[in-house]
Amino acid sequence: MSLLRSSFHSLIQTAARLGLGLVNVKIAAIYLGPVGVGLYGQFWSLFGVFSGPLVAPIATVLTREIASIDDTEKRQRLIGEALRLSFLIGLFITAVTIPFAGTISEWMFHSREYSLQVVFAALALLPVFFNTTFIATARGTRRLKSLTVSELLIALSGTISAVVMIPLWGVHGAFWSLASSAALASILLLIQYRNSGWLAQLLSFKSDPNFKRNFLHFFASSIITATTIAVVPILLRNAIAEQLDLEHVGYWQAGTRLADLYFSVFSALFAMHFLPRFAEIHSRTEMRTELQRGGSRIIPVVAIGALAIYFLLDLLVPLLYTAQFLPLKQIMAWQLAGVVMQATAWYIRYVVVAKGHTWWVAATDIGFSLFWLGLSIILLPQFGLGAVSMAYFLRYVLDTLYSIVKCRQVITGLPNA
Repeated sequence: MSLLRSSFHSLIQTAARLGLGLVNVKIAAIYLGPVGVGLYGQFWSLFGVFSGPLVAPIATVLTREIASIDDTEKRQRLIGEALRLSFLIGLFITAVTIPFAGTISEWMFHSREYSLQVVFAALALLPVFFNTTFIATARGTRRLKSLTVSELLIALSGTISAVVMIPLWGVHGAFWSLASSAALASILLLIQYRNSGWLAQLLSFKSDPNFKRNFLHFFASSIITATTIAVVPILLRNAIAEQLDLEHVGYWQAGTRLADLYFSVFSALFAMHFLPRFAEIHSRTEMRTELQRGGSRIIPVVAIGALAIYFLLDLLVPLLYTAQFLPLKQIMAWQLAGVVMQATAWYIRYVVVAKGHTWWVAATDIGFSLFWLGLSIILLPQFGLGAVSMAYFLRYVLDTLYSIVKCRQVITGLPNA
């Protein structure tokens, strides 16, 4: 699979998801305002706490394992194993979460008003895991057309839910839309893959002990990593609200959402092309060549795009949000610089991920997330809202340097063939 072909499909996916995502952003800005957007961001993070521990193992391990083998029967066993494990673990996480819905709502939103939405978010875990399994399978088997359609269906589900529910029910509707979009996406994916034979593997008794071991190993590290990564933004929003106000939470949420949408242009390409590509390379020389070639093409493009966004902010912010959100410009220089460093760190780190160093990745994510949180809280009184983005940039500068060291070690350990 060539980088050009992967880039083409990634461009289609990203353009559609970006366009639909911007519709979501605009709807939220109009109907919720800065304070409502901040609450919406809290719910996004809560959903990440719920889904993250299992989404990452499915997406990474299944993609990596499928990409590294050629045996169709073994691939089918891997899919069945992933579906069964995700179903059982999803049920467990949901059962544990539901009794504490009121407490979670009070901690997240300072009110038990959103307890029912918290329950609904927990129930939405099963379709989220189902969707992730099929996406990972399509990615690992290099079915680019199917993968592109699947990604579009998931993005379309989110937009349909937001457009219908946010105008009707405001913040409550935003919460409902985030959870219900996963179920709608599952229905659409079922229709798409009805003849693939993949779903039948859920009921198969054929097992793959090696995959189960790798999956559970990654799952153990992912619980800690995903929870930390999702909880840190929650704590940051609480710190901004305490030291500034809820409107500044909304500005920060809007700015980071814009940066995240831009970063998704490249993260999709990393996952689609570079993760399976790095997984199938077993030669030190070939890995170095691939890493240098891809990086020299991708990272400069990320930097140029970030610079363009920064100089167009006066046009983009009223267009994507409303004029109320113009104060977010104060954080965007640091935020976009941080996106460039994040793309660099992620690109280099995919070599490490592809070779199965899951605990190193977990420890790195946890360590730098906590560094970001601590530095932000320290700098907030002196630099205001911009402190969080400054700390974000510094986090990924250090992350990039550390990833380079680890990547060199991994490549050195490969056969020189």
